[in-house]
Amino acid sequence: HNTLKHILKLVREEYLSASKTEEGECQPESLHKLIINRENSDYGKNVTDLRERVFEIIEELLLEFEVACEEISKQAIEHIHANEIIMTIGHSRTVEKFLKFAAKNRKFQVIVAESAPSYSGHKLAANLAGSKISTTVITDDAIFAMMARVNKVIIGTSAILADGGLNAISGSRTVAMAAKHYSVPLIVLGAVYKLTPKFIPTGDQLASSQLSSPDPVLRDLEGKTKGKISCVNPLLEFVPSNLVTLFISNLSGYSPSYVYRQMAELYHRDDRQLEDS
Repeated sequence: HNTLKHILKLVREEYLSASKTEEGECQPESLHKLIINRENSDYGKNVTDLRERVFEIIEELLLEFEVACEEISKQAIEHIHANEIIMTIGHSRTVEKFLKFAAKNRKFQVIVAESAPSYSGHKLAANLAGSKISTTVITDDAIFAMMARVNKVIIGTSAILADGGLNAISGSRTVAMAAKHYSVPLIVLGAVYKLTPKFIPTGDQLASSQLSSPDPVLRDLEGKTKGKISCVNPLLEFVPSNLVTLFISNLSGYSPSYVYRQMAELYHRDDRQLEDS
């Protein structure tokens, strides 16, 4: 959905550019005139090569998606230094590649919270250990105790929201709050296509959560208690922007307060509230 909205923004810009070229308007325009033209355009003019231009836009975006993870990884050296202790949670392919890239030139330690009940952190720890990175797995309830030794926290995300908050793997908020308490920087890795112009309703954080079966948590307790226990097992949870120090995308790093600017560059305001079909 985010990609569709971004394509619509690029198509609008390409249409205006192509229309201007066909009219032979080569003189530079003022900023005021450019804004007026964008606002007043009804997009009803026939542009001969617009289809070809749109295909080129889509091809460029597909290429950007393919290399996004690698582009994020290339920035690892700027943020991970020798002998640091890094904490993360669960398994993220972007975080894994980021740490492995840094390990080519730096020696550091990684603490991985296991992210129960999925225990996806075990997979990340095994992959990092296979690349000869010093890795320690901890239970989720040990996050706060271990945070005092950590230099920075690096996590992945499913989506970056319009207010700078994020949807990340369950347990990320615990990590973020512990990092805030100990003044440990929290770095979030997320390509630009994960930016979404949506907000989470206040007091309805489960609205952003992808719920999973509670069976891995309850096991046989539900039968023993005859259904008297109610359990929610979210795969994702909301992390507010005030707990985030820095976002790193495939283009650059930016602070949560700069998200609004990123949204303006990616999405046209008329396309931000498209209804889900």
